[in-house]
Amino acid sequence: MKKRGIQKKILITNIMAIVIMTVLMFVAFTVYYVFEHHRQFNETTTHKTETAGAVINQITNIADNTGIQLGNNPYIKEMLTELYFDDNPSNFFLDEHVEENTIIQYLLPFLIKQDMIYRICIYNNRGDFLAGGTSVLSGKVNTFLQSSDFKHIEEMFYNTPATRIYAYSSNDALQGNRHKTSGYIRIIRPIRDTNVIHGNPMGYIEVQISTAGILNQLTEFDSEEITVYLNKQKLFANGTTLPERNTYKETTELNNGFSLTLKSHNSDENRVVFFTMGFLLLLLSFLVFSLITIQRRAILKITAPLISLFTKVQEASWDEVPKVAGIVAEDGDFDEIYELQKSFDYMLESLKDTMEKNVMMRTEKINAQMLALQAQVDPHFIHNTLTIIGALAEEGDGEKVKESCQRLSDMIRYNSDYSMQKVKISQEIENTRAYMELLKIRYEEAFQYEIRVQALAGVVQVPKFILQPIVENALKHSLKQAEYPWIISIDAYCQDKKWYLKITDNGVGVTKEAKKEVLERFHELQKLVADHLLKSMKIGGFSLINTLTRMYIYYGNEMEFQIDKNENGGTTVILGGKTDA
Repeated sequence: MKKRGIQKKILITNIMAIVIMTVLMFVAFTVYYVFEHHRQFNETTTHKTETAGAVINQITNIADNTGIQLGNNPYIKEMLTELYFDDNPSNFFLDEHVEENTIIQYLLPFLIKQDMIYRICIYNNRGDFLAGGTSVLSGKVNTFLQSSDFKHIEEMFYNTPATRIYAYSSNDALQGNRHKTSGYIRIIRPIRDTNVIHGNPMGYIEVQISTAGILNQLTEFDSEEITVYLNKQKLFANGTTLPERNTYKETTELNNGFSLTLKSHNSDENRVVFFTMGFLLLLLSFLVFSLITIQRRAILKITAPLISLFTKVQEASWDEVPKVAGIVAEDGDFDEIYELQKSFDYMLESLKDTMEKNVMMRTEKINAQMLALQAQVDPHFIHNTLTIIGALAEEGDGEKVKESCQRLSDMIRYNSDYSMQKVKISQEIENTRAYMELLKIRYEEAFQYEIRVQALAGVVQVPKFILQPIVENALKHSLKQAEYPWIISIDAYCQDKKWYLKITDNGVGVTKEAKKEVLERFHELQKLVADHLLKSMKIGGFSLINTLTRMYIYYGNEMEFQIDKNENGGTTVILGGKTDA
């Protein structure tokens, strides 16, 4: 075992761990940053879409309110009522300029204040037509009043409660071909008087909104691609065209069947991400270099006490118990190893003292015997475990060294605590878990275990150190004769005011002869008095019979015990007792 070899292995392992953690952190932060940047961009696009939609809603509402106010104008309603009963097919407003100018005066405030209003028209099915705003041609007016478009308007409002319809024209049907327009939205409202003609329209008022006027209100969104729809049909767009890559599209539903789609291009995304990634790489490279330097110095302090500890533990014997706690007591930087040393010293001394006691009275004999049994941990198991820890240290597996030390220290503390002869089932299971974790470190994937604890069972008090001996027995007599992987299952539960521990393995299973022998010994225990029970227990090992004896001392005939061979191989052992015992 060369010091430099250990240092090199640990250093390489730590460097790999640092690099892997650094890469993972870098990737995680990059993913988070890109996601957050993209999320903020999407939120901004959504806000822009809602803002643009609010503008269009406001414009259409203004135009709609214009139609409502003009449609309720008493003069206009009275004029259309008179024209409704006039049989003259000619356009009244071409000859009667006074009435025409009067109505135009009512239209002017709306046309002047709202520059996005393209035109306001008032007409009926008697051939009368008046327009304010953009001029019209009389020939085109006559064509419109005889067109299918006008017939469709009449059908929409005839004998129906409809109050308005929305339409769109890309060309101006009331102008010649030379007149160019970007199109306009039409809001058509009927003018009714239920007292005169039973609710059917006397005429119609049409407010036309210029798409150019709408787009003028959306100039702040010139960098975005905006498209407006009516009843899912495309009306117009702002003329901006964006590429599909790095583009986010948001659609919002507006009032009266309108909808708006806004596309926004995140042109700065790649540049910002690359700059941030480059800066992070430089920063993380510096941190990695610093951590490697610190690790190299720390390894010099860690390896020396580990080697010393391993050497001293190898020299341990029952005739002469060496004191190993002083090896690294002066160095407080590695507390786990120091705690392990103290626990090892304490365990050896306590075990030696306990085995030398000679109790006189029956009760004292029982308590002392229980303590002696409870305190025993196989020294070979400790020696093997420390050998494994030393091997892990040579391999530079610091985390496994720490875990193994902690597991062994927990077991030693648990077994050396004589203040309690009864513990919770959860404590028994945790002690056994520590034992099986050490086995798992030794056998790796060849050894597996499962633990299931019912909530009520976890707090039940049971005799100390009854579970681990069963697991040891399964390992020794069942699993070691079986193929890998070895599997042990532990179930703790309560039923009918009794607690149960069920231990199952997948080994070769208990033979009929062995089962018969164990059951005969168990039945013999039930016939013995306390003194004979003591004689049936053996110092020097936790056999199944020793565990059953200690259980019987606590529970008597209320004790539960079963041992069976499973159908698919392996053995199942069940221990139990009264929950209030």
